Amino acid sequence: MSNPTDALQAWVADTLNITAVWLNPNAPRPPRPYATLQAVNRQRIGSASQGPTSAAGNADFTGDRELTLSVQYIGSASSNDPRDGYQELQALVDSLERPSVRESLHGAGWSFIRTALLQDITAQVGTEWEPRAVVDIEFRTAVTQSDQVGVVDTVNIESTLSERTEPLEVTL
Repeated sequence: MSNPTDALQAWVADTLNITAVWLNPNAPRPPRPYATLQAVNRQRIGSASQGPTSAAGNADFTGDRELTLSVQYIGSASSNDPRDGYQELQALVDSLERPSVRESLHGAGWSFIRTALLQDITAQVGTEWEPRAVVDIEFRTAVTQSDQVGVVDTVNIESTLSERTEPLEVTL
């Protein structure tokens, strides 16, 4: 996967067995039912930690980030049950309890933290009700960056030595 968030999109699509797209795509809406994803909050947690500096003066810095992923389910207007959206997203949230799902997301760099309020937001479209629901899910990830911090090749020290009259003791 080219982008770490591709794993989140694949998890939603595979778990719900529907198309999952990032919100506001530059394309027509996919056929219903489908899910939209949106990163609504990405924040830095603390300061980055620096790894060792290489002989060439390069160092890696790793920082923790939290991401809130907002997932919206848009169901089919032909559904007989307006709770379909809520039930589908409840199944998505419940899938985070499965070790296989957590391991898959962890392998892509994501650690599940918690879910926020799961809401049924069913809406009337034309003369029919369209099952909809939304849930915010928080994940943690680490971002590693490299930087050229340089190295110290030579240190010049200037000093004046004075004569000592008493012996100098050195303990090793």
